[in-house]
Amino acid sequence: RVIDMKLLIGPGLFDPRGNEAFLVKTLKKVADVKTFDHNVTNLEEILTGPLPYGWEPDAIIIRDAEFYKMPSGLERADFPIIGLVGDYNLSLNQMLPILGCFDYFLCDTKGVRIFNKLGFHNCDFFCMYGYDPELHRDYGLKKDWDLLFVGNLNHTVQQDREEYIYRLTKLGNRYRVHIDSGIFGVDYAHLLNRAHLVFNRSIRNEANMRFFEAMACGAVVMN
Repeated sequence: RVIDMKLLIGPGLFDPRGNEAFLVKTLKKVADVKTFDHNVTNLEEILTGPLPYGWEPDAIIIRDAEFYKMPSGLERADFPIIGLVGDYNLSLNQMLPILGCFDYFLCDTKGVRIFNKLGFHNCDFFCMYGYDPELHRDYGLKKDWDLLFVGNLNHTVQQDREEYIYRLTKLGNRYRVHIDSGIFGVDYAHLLNRAHLVFNRSIRNEANMRFFEAMACGAVVMN
């Protein structure tokens, strides 16, 4: 198969355990992908970095724009700059000054409504989350948990979720309930496999990663 599209992707390239993010892995299957990390400070460094001679991108995709400082000069690029904006709820004020460097940016449906009201009409819906079929799958494990939640329990960020989790713990006298946090990779996939029902409460009511990962691991998702 001949791949014609050339994409530069950065700076969010890895998951919490340092593994290549599934979105990056997926794009590499359908395009000629080169990457740059958070140490790049401007557009010139991106284009004069360790790229093959004569290699020019058709577009730059900025992943995790809400978490990383944007390289300067993106607005001067001769090709489209596309932003993928996820957790804007954590850094909206800091993001507003740099959204103008994107020719186009993608986010969830709630984000589209918010950014439209703020005067940004070059944004559209894109489901940025999914699962890694090499990791999130049926491992044939015994389902020894009736109800499971595993994910971020930071009170500052997840106050709404925290209230639901508290209510779930009250079911512990009738069902096998397990609440956990800080588990990633294969250990996380194994835990999802062991549950009949996985509780999910995303921070913006979006279809987050757990929504897809739990189903891929053979659990029913209560969203």
